[in-house]
Amino acid sequence: MSKLDLRSIGEILRYVAHEGARVEQILQDINQFGVALARAEACTFWIRDEDYITVRENTAYPVCRTRRVPGARLQIVEADRPGLTAYMAYQFMHRPSEHKCFNFSAEAIKSHPAYRQADKEPTFNPYFPFSTTSLSILCAPVRINSEFVGMIKAENRFADDGRPSGQEFTETECSEFVEYGNILGTTVLSGIRDAILSDIGTQR
Repeated sequence: MSKLDLRSIGEILRYVAHEGARVEQILQDINQFGVALARAEACTFWIRDEDYITVRENTAYPVCRTRRVPGARLQIVEADRPGLTAYMAYQFMHRPSEHKCFNFSAEAIKSHPAYRQADKEPTFNPYFPFSTTSLSILCAPVRINSEFVGMIKAENRFADDGRPSGQEFTETECSEFVEYGNILGTTVLSGIRDAILSDIGTQR
């Protein structure tokens, strides 16, 4: 997608967010555009809630279109094998200058020190329509006035044959995803962050 397309996406999401759409719908739309930008099997938006990073239930795209899916809440800690999602959130939060995004192939996922043994053979991942595990990951931070407030995470890049793969995402996909995260912070989340956190809080 071009720069103009990304700006248009931002305007669409800003309009939806500020015209009183339900939080669930806004987050579904954010993830739908994320899937399209990254050419990925699935996308989740994670919002920071103090020392936790959270996904609202029924927003992981595209499975949210066909069934209800659970949310998730992980502590942002620097611990031994915290899992890649918690690890990426910690790095974005505490080492912002070192990480503009994360782009993991299948090989990089499995060899990463943060990757937990329990994650290697999951029997079912409710966020994926086809796969059972993370084959590849692209993740970019979302910031408001330099404050880390969340992150957008695409998983399982589609190969040329249309199947989810362990391929690393392209440089273009990475740069556009980072810009998408910037747009979400400056255009969309700045006015509705508290509403999202309040909505997620009622689900606990």
